[in-house]
Amino acid sequence: MCKAIINRVDLGKRVVGYELYSYDSGEILGLTVSQIKALAESGEKVLGVRFEGKELLLDGTHTRNIMVKTGVGNFRPLVPDESLAATVIYTVLAFDEGRGLYETINSRFGRRWVNEDTLRVYLGFTCVNGITLEDGKLKLCEGVKVTNPKRQEAKGKG
Repeated sequence: MCKAIINRVDLGKRVVGYELYSYDSGEILGLTVSQIKALAESGEKVLGVRFEGKELLLDGTHTRNIMVKTGVGNFRPLVPDESLAATVIYTVLAFDEGRGLYETINSRFGRRWVNEDTLRVYLGFTCVNGITLEDGKLKLCEGVKVTNPKRQEAKGKG
């Protein structure tokens, strides 16, 4: 189905690879830039990235920032941002429309279902990928799964 970028992994000054969430298996995959590019070229959807030649870049829409792992428990944002009050970034994976809950995964792989109020709190202290804020309303980015859709009420039979 698709994968979503979560973190970059560095060894010293060298980029070793990236950690991606797999929607198919629910696991975290460690992949190199070449492997991610091959996935994208094969038609697999990789949320949050785009390529310029061989260079992997964040797409800026679905994913605006990710954490870089530089050691065990050491994280820093890829895009320096003084407004980040935490060393954790969230990604919205799915929206359960019937319950009004968002499934999130953070840069330390904690998964949790949260309501809109909690998601707005997250937006106040860190980056949240997979959503945008437009005119004060949360909007899901392409690729975020929508489950349990609300039933459309039948139009009045006047």
